Amino acid sequence: MKPLHSLGSRWRAALQAPAARALLGALAAALALPTFAVPVTSLPLDFSSIPLASNVNVSASSGLGKVANSAAIATAINSQLPAGDSVTVAGALATKTYTGEGFVVGNTLANTAPGGIFIINDSFGIFAKSDKITITLTGFTIHSIEFDWEIFPNGTCPASTSPTSCAKSNGTNANWPDISLWVGTNPASLTNAWGRPATTADPATIAPQALHLSEVVNFGKEVSVLEFRDWPNTIGIADVRLNVPEPGTLALLLAGLAGLRVRSGRRTRV
Repeated sequence: MKPLHSLGSRWRAALQAPAARALLGALAAALALPTFAVPVTSLPLDFSSIPLASNVNVSASSGLGKVANSAAIATAINSQLPAGDSVTVAGALATKTYTGEGFVVGNTLANTAPGGIFIINDSFGIFAKSDKITITLTGFTIHSIEFDWEIFPNGTCPASTSPTSCAKSNGTNANWPDISLWVGTNPASLTNAWGRPATTADPATIAPQALHLSEVVNFGKEVSVLEFRDWPNTIGIADVRLNVPEPGTLALLLAGLAGLRVRSGRRTRV
C-alpha cells in the first residue's frame, strides 16, 4: 500500500477524517478475524423428508429396515436449498432403525436423529459398498458445519476380556473404530479437518463405539466437498447444518470507503 504522503490530497483528506479512521479500523479488525468468524447463514438439512423403502438386498439381521440410496438423499436435500444451489451424495444410505446389529449400548442416532432418519456409509453394499459418505456442493461453499455423528460398534473390535484384544487396546489396535471428516474443493486433494475415535466404558462388555450431538467443525477456508470417512465399518450422521458465509460485510466496508472518497471530493470543490 502507498504511504499516506504519496496519495492525492483528496484521498489524504478522506483517509484522515475521523469517520474514515473508524471505518479503516473496523476493516482492519474484520480482515484480522479468521474466515469462520464472519456472519453466516445456516442451512439445516432435514433428513426426515428422505423417502425410505423396502429393499430385497436388506437382510433382517442387519437392522437396517427400510432404506434410501444416495440419489434419494440428494433429492431430499436439494428440495430444501435455495434456487441455484445443489448437492450430490455418494456412498450413503438412509435408515431409521440401524443400531449396529444390536450392539449399540445406550442412545443411538436411531432415537436421537430429528424425524428419526439418519444416513450411514453403505458398508453393507446395499446399493454400492463404501467406507465413506461424500457430499459435493454446487453453487455455494461453506466454512463450517454442525452435525450429530455416531461410530457404530464393529465385529473386528468386539467387547472382550482378553488383555491383548482390540477392545482392551485403548485405541492402539488397527481395528479400533473412528470417524474423520475430510474437506476441500477438489475430491482428489482433500485435507483432514476433524476426527474422533470410538470409546468404551467397559471393554469386557461394551464394544468401542461413540455418539455425539451438535459437533461443530470450523474449516478456516471455503470448501465444497465433504467426505465423512469410517474405519472400520459403519458411521452415521444426522441433523446437519451447513454454515454459508455472508459476503456482504467486506463489500459494505469498501463501499463506505468509496462513499467517503466521493463526499471528500464534493467538499473540496466547494
